[in-house]
Amino acid sequence: MFQKCTVCSAPREVQESVNLQLARGVRMIDIAKAVGISKSSIGRHSLKCLPRLTLEKYAKNFTRRRLLITWKNTVGWVPEAGKYPEVGRFYLWDGLVPIEKKDIRPDDATFVVEYAPRLVSPPADPPPPTS
Repeated sequence: MFQKCTVCSAPREVQESVNLQLARGVRMIDIAKAVGISKSSIGRHSLKCLPRLTLEKYAKNFTRRRLLITWKNTVGWVPEAGKYPEVGRFYLWDGLVPIEKKDIRPDDATFVVEYAPRLVSPPADPPPPTS
């Protein structure tokens, strides 16, 4: 069973504050002190949740076009898809369905995720199967 993100579980005003401060480049330790959430929780949120939240925000505007996602560097386990996406491969945002480069359309919108070197950590292992 996955543990829910501490930041995502916090009240909306705390989530918005954390996301805004991360976008502004505020150090995670300073954000943690300001909102009372651990630095490691803020770090996990920035690596695992923030890209998804950003995509969801932009995906609402793509009713006629397909939204694609690709990663330039380390990719961790994506619980919503139940898999590790491959670095450099393109996926349809809806369900992380792989798509070949030759099948990309001119009107597709591509979201490229690239983590700053200081934020990149080894991918987490997938959770054990539940019985």
